[in-house]
Amino acid sequence: MNKLVIKQEDLKEYTELIEECKNVIYIKSFSQAMDEIEKRHEIGRLIITSPLYKKYGKGTSSILERVGKDLQKGKSWIYESIKFYEKYPNLKEFISRFKPEKQVIRWADVRKELPSPNGCKHLNTEIETIEITRTRCVDCGKVLEEQKIKI
Repeated sequence: MNKLVIKQEDLKEYTELIEECKNVIYIKSFSQAMDEIEKRHEIGRLIITSPLYKKYGKGTSSILERVGKDLQKGKSWIYESIKFYEKYPNLKEFISRFKPEKQVIRWADVRKELPSPNGCKHLNTEIETIEITRTRCVDCGKVLEEQKIKI
């Protein structure tokens, strides 16, 4: 592969191009992360405020499993969305908890704030090292199969 050398007279323009691209990537990453947070918050609100949630067993897993199945989401995805809304019904209040230098708030930040399922306190933990074996299409890059192997 030939290494492209940018001529000195084009270096400033190239640097500006790279900075603009980085800015777009950053802004889109931020809005994508916020979209996920807003989506999960709204799903939590819809479920909690539904009379069906109260009728079919608030707090039981059967309603969470059914909703998750019909939305093609896991039970934990539904559970976390509900717990997020319960803890922070005002989304702006949650976002305001972060310092201004925290420029991108991700779902992982939300998860740290949520109670564990079944009240688990995580007193007994272990560290796992896993290896992932993937079958990937060389032409398009799509992962066709994936296996996690405990080491």
